[in-house]
Amino acid sequence: MRKRTPIDEPGRTISQRAVMLFKACCKLLSQGYSEDSDEFRDLSLELRRELGLKPWHPDVFDVGDITEDGVPPDDPSHLNGWLMVRNIRRKLILET
Repeated sequence: MRKRTPIDEPGRTISQRAVMLFKACCKLLSQGYSEDSDEFRDLSLELRRELGLKPWHPDVFDVGDITEDGVPPDDPSHLNGWLMVRNIRRKLILET
C-alpha cells in the first residue's frame, strides 16, 4: 500500500482569519459599500487567498447573498467549483 499525502483542497478547514475577513466584507456591504469599491475588493482578495481559491473559482460573494443561495452556472464544467465555493460560504456563515 502506498502512502499518499492528502491534497488540501480549498475550504477543507476554515481559519479564524478567513472568518474575520468574511465578517469584514459583510460589514462593508451592510454599510453600503459596493463590491466594486477598493476597500471591498482588497478584503475579498485577501479572503480568496486565505481560503486557497484559484482565479477560476467563483467568489464567495457570487454564489448567493447572506440569506439564500445563488443560481448555479449553466455550464456543467463550472458546477463543481461553484458547489465547492457555496459550501465554503455556508461554513463561513455558520462561523459568524
